[in-house]
Amino acid sequence: MLTIEKLIKDKKDILKPAEKQKEVKEKLHIKSLDDDIEIVSTDEDFVRECIDRADDKVSAEERLIYYCVSNPSLKSEELLKAYDCSDDPFGIVKKVFKKKETIRAIANEIINISGVDLSSGVTRVLDNIKN
Repeated sequence: MLTIEKLIKDKKDILKPAEKQKEVKEKLHIKSLDDDIEIVSTDEDFVRECIDRADDKVSAEERLIYYCVSNPSLKSEELLKAYDCSDDPFGIVKKVFKKKETIRAIANEIINISGVDLSSGVTRVLDNIKN
């Protein structure tokens, strides 16, 4: 059981800022395009921000992909203009990758290479109760 004494003893470690993770890049083959893209890792705060900002118009996955696909850059003005997405830049994700499963798979790979654990960080402890 966590105690006050343990919290005080471990204060230095608990308050220590997390080390910045080294940027990781990875190539993914997209079957529907029969070509590769390059994704780049991000930090947990940005992943959670994408989740928090998700709405009916832009999903967390779309936002994450828009910012973390490094090659080709989905933020390219030329690309956005060609796909009529200048007024809706996140819309490029749906237009290029189309399938929801593909979008989800790319987002999951970004989360994985970023080392982000989206679980709550809490594990339920069940005690055996005897009657």
